[in-house]
Amino acid sequence: MTFIWDYGLGRRLDSSGLPRPWDKTSFESALMDINVEVDPRSFQNWRTGSHKAGRKNIHAISRIASGGDPILQKDWAQALLKAPKVSSAQKQVSVKEPATQPQDVTTTRSVERLFTGSNRYVLMAVLASFAVAILFFLNPSDEAPYLTDFVFCDEANFSRSLQKCEQGIVEFPKETSRVFVSFQPHNIDDGQPFTRKWYFRSVLFLTRESFFDDAWPGYTFYGDGDKPFAEGKYDLRVIIDGKVSTASFIIGAYNPEDVFPSE
Repeated sequence: MTFIWDYGLGRRLDSSGLPRPWDKTSFESALMDINVEVDPRSFQNWRTGSHKAGRKNIHAISRIASGGDPILQKDWAQALLKAPKVSSAQKQVSVKEPATQPQDVTTTRSVERLFTGSNRYVLMAVLASFAVAILFFLNPSDEAPYLTDFVFCDEANFSRSLQKCEQGIVEFPKETSRVFVSFQPHNIDDGQPFTRKWYFRSVLFLTRESFFDDAWPGYTFYGDGDKPFAEGKYDLRVIIDGKVSTASFIIGAYNPEDVFPSE
């Protein structure tokens, strides 16, 4: 639970593409969105590990952390159900202050020399390089394209004026005959080509080529609006300069045993 909380799993990225940690208010709101009410005191208990969420709440937490992906939701649920509760002894160890150890004079003087004279500037340069390396891995490269707000919706939740899904949907009723999808690309050139590949039960059934130019409206859709979709799991892969982004949705009934990871 701490990992989900600290890294904001299932929560939308911020404007810079970085994860936003969950807090009590945002997580409570996410649970309310899926019609799950929880005692406010439960959040802190889950966060610290002093109390383990019940089976029903674990499935709700897994649904949020997986971003609606049914396969990830199942994996998270199994992991959380098997996770042990933090014992009282473990909590006491975690808050117990370490015993004071006598300092080695030679070690202390060596450390002091690192922060004096020319060594200070060398150390600062090393730390600066380390910080730059961390930022490089945390932030997408200026040259690497990526997508945000990659969601599906029905016509009722699609805004033609904004040309995007205002509310993402993962599970659609079996009578669904058209699904809209919108996404926000980043780090792309004007006119850059991209590919869309549609999968049903992990089998490729449709490929479309487009360009990020004035002709691209910023969204697309699948379905003629008359013939209902076959029931099962659908995946859409958007490929930009070799970079693959994938989002999924379900029509009607879903059996995980019928679906295998796409290649």
